[in-house]
Parts: sequence; structure tokens; C-alpha cells
Amino acid sequence: MLENVGWRTGLIIAALLCLCGFATLFWMFTYTFRRRVRQSRVRTAVVVFGLAGLLIPAGIGVASLGNRLVPDPIYYAWPTSFLLGAGEYGDPLWYVVLIFATAILSNVGLYGSVGLVLGGAWDWIRSKQ
Repeated sequence: MLENVGWRTGLIIAALLCLCGFATLFWMFTYTFRRRVRQSRVRTAVVVFGLAGLLIPAGIGVASLGNRLVPDPIYYAWPTSFLLGAGEYGDPLWYVVLIFATAILSNVGLYGSVGLVLGGAWDWIRSKQ
């Protein structure tokens, strides 16, 4: 029973990061279409970090599809790539796409959370001056 504790914890963390990813994507969507939202520095930081969290795995995925060798240090920019280990050879395409989407969405959530913390800290520091 105790040998599965690590996997359960990892799945819970991945699920929470996916929820953060959905929230970050929602903020990115509202940032695009609502002018009033763009005035918030915190939301701007979340959107910029979330966009970086979306583009980094997309770039790594495109490079991998072209059978190019991606250097190992670049994978540090995609910390949720460990989720890709859930797939096995011979899985259906929908399952592979679901795992890949979960890994990307978790990365967006992780980067968006970092943007929320840094943007909030920056806004708090600016308000004290």
C-alpha cells in the first residue's frame, strides 16, 4: 500500500496543476478580449508566464516530431514532462493526445502560478513605493 503513495501524490499534484492551467487559460482568454483586464499588472504577469508555459512545450513537441534531438537541459523548462511517462507503446491516439495535453496544461498552470506569485509581489512592492 505504501509503494503507491508516491504515484498518488504525483497524480494529485498533476490534477491541481491542470486546474491552475484551466484558470490561467481563462485569464489569458479574458485578457485578450477585455480591455479593462489589461490594466492589471498581476494579470499581465500571469498571461505572459502562462504564454511562456504554453510555447515552451509546444516548441519541444514540434522539435521532437521532426525527429530532432532535443538537448536535455531544455527539458528543465518543461518540468511537467514527467507526465509523458504515463503512455506506453501501442496506446490509442486519443490516449496519447490526452497525456500530451495534460502535460502542456499542467505546464501552463505551473508557469501561471509562478506569474501570479511574482506579479503579486511586484504589484505589492510597487504599491509600497
